[in-house]
Amino acid sequence: MRAAIDQFFLKDGVSTIDALVSLTGFSLVGGPAYNDCSAASDALTALDIPYIAAQATEFQSLETWEASEQGLSPVESTMIVAIPEIDGATGPIVFGGRSDRSDASAGAAAAKGMRVHAERASMLARRVAKLVQLRRTTGRIASSGSSSSISLPTPATRALRLISPCLNRCSARWSP
Repeated sequence: MRAAIDQFFLKDGVSTIDALVSLTGFSLVGGPAYNDCSAASDALTALDIPYIAAQATEFQSLETWEASEQGLSPVESTMIVAIPEIDGATGPIVFGGRSDRSDASAGAAAAKGMRVHAERASMLARRVAKLVQLRRTTGRIASSGSSSSISLPTPATRALRLISPCLNRCSARWSP
């Protein structure tokens, strides 16, 4: 993935995209059974954009997932939430998956039991659009914790600067 990022998403060291959405289930840098967090961090730092990992359910059907009070299984939680977050992805979301229903008229993928969850795919699209809009926002944002405002020199650092004080307060409360 790193070679693809360098070749297709960077031009003269500047990102040519506003967000990166992975639908593969693989690590950003590595593969299904290996990841390189340091290389992923370097790639995301170079891109300076939001990175979202969206996944399809693999170990249960969409119908089972929707009906379940538990939601994702432990294996799916690891694969869909934890591993992408280790790579630097935010906002993990299910967009589709295996289905108990068969719809041969929808094409080969649907006939094999995979389908898009329309509501979740729409939610993913709205989320990406909002992140891109936030990234393109410029100016100054007032800090709720002080009387001064925060200058935001790069778009992708806005959210981090806004949540950093909260994270610092939370980690201070939870540290041993």
